[in-house]
Amino acid sequence: MFRLDADLKVYLHREAIDFRKGINGLATLVGQSMGQDSFARAAYAFRNRGGNRIKLLIYDRTGFWLLIKRLEQDRFAWPRRPQAVMELTAQPLPGCGADAATIATVMTGKYADGMPLYRMEAVLGRVGIALSRGTMGHWMIGASQRHLQRLHEAMHAVLLAQPLIHGDETRVQVLHEEGKRAQSQSYMWVYRSAESSTTPVVLFEYQPGRGQQYPQAFLQSYAGTLMTDGYSVWRTLTQVEALARGDLPAGHTRADYTHRLRQQHSVPVLSVLRTWLDQQAAQVLPKSLLGEAITYARNQWSYLSRYTDDGNAPIDNNAVERDIRPFTTGRKNWLFSDTVAGAQSSAVIYSLMLTCRACGVEPYAHLCHVLTELPLRAEGQTCTTCCRLTTPAASRHNSTTVHVARCGEIRAYSLTAVVVDAR
Repeated sequence: MFRLDADLKVYLHREAIDFRKGINGLATLVGQSMGQDSFARAAYAFRNRGGNRIKLLIYDRTGFWLLIKRLEQDRFAWPRRPQAVMELTAQPLPGCGADAATIATVMTGKYADGMPLYRMEAVLGRVGIALSRGTMGHWMIGASQRHLQRLHEAMHAVLLAQPLIHGDETRVQVLHEEGKRAQSQSYMWVYRSAESSTTPVVLFEYQPGRGQQYPQAFLQSYAGTLMTDGYSVWRTLTQVEALARGDLPAGHTRADYTHRLRQQHSVPVLSVLRTWLDQQAAQVLPKSLLGEAITYARNQWSYLSRYTDDGNAPIDNNAVERDIRPFTTGRKNWLFSDTVAGAQSSAVIYSLMLTCRACGVEPYAHLCHVLTELPLRAEGQTCTTCCRLTTPAASRHNSTTVHVARCGEIRAYSLTAVVVDAR
């Protein structure tokens, strides 16, 4: 059985040819008309004048293959451009006319700019483009499930290797979910690396509830520091944190200097605050607002004060809360997800959008790149990752690179506006 390599380049001859030509005639056309080497590692496609038949010429080091395909009831769609030679790229979704740029435009509009699909449908309709929100929704789910999910899994592995992870959750409504009413709430769980991380990663995960089993399953055997919500009464401590972010004394690391300042200044303030809480607990009504706040702070005290023991731990969870904000802004516009598949796809796409923002990468360019490259890789392909953050000399953008292993070779998909295919 003949099988084409997933990364094989296919060149199309723009004009129809005399279909009586055989291997020698087609090889001559490759050189004379297309300006290519017929012995190169590539495939060259030719069509007949009726458009219902194509020939594919391929050289595999032992000789030429000549493959012929005839359609019984249809015609091949052939690009119409002025170039004599055209490079054929795989469509992100088989059988769909949307290319990578079109799908990336819709994704960026909804997930980066907060424009719901029904509004996008109306905008396109005003300029004569009939594109339904249902069709665009299928594009989002299909591209996410077929391609972007692999990147999400790769970034998950990178996140678990971080020494500190921020975690938070926010509600989302899903209309059609088995065993739940349309009015019930589900949740987007959000995780991100520390702001100082050299490989920033932001991940959204959809789950139907708010139980502890969901972060436990996501974090698996994670042994680092997890930074989550706590009672925010630390206004008097912000001066210490500002000092810790100041000029670093000679001979100190940032973590050691921060730890020393916290032990010297923050711990005494926390001790006074804890004493005050214990005194007030006996004097206020437990069910009053103040009483409930005091009870919450005392119950969470060991978690709220733990940051003083680690100079790498931030005093707050603002990093992940800022990454939730684009989601909540978009939620005010699109209001809900129709299905679980839609919510899961939203989680994957928001993960890429916010990771792009954390890396300083333009999301549209990145989506165009991955939606062009990933369709060339086998479906269900396992991703082994090694993310690194670099600052190219010619660009101000940082880049988190995800390596995808296939059949012994490594391909690099880079989160930059420049298409990179390394190794």
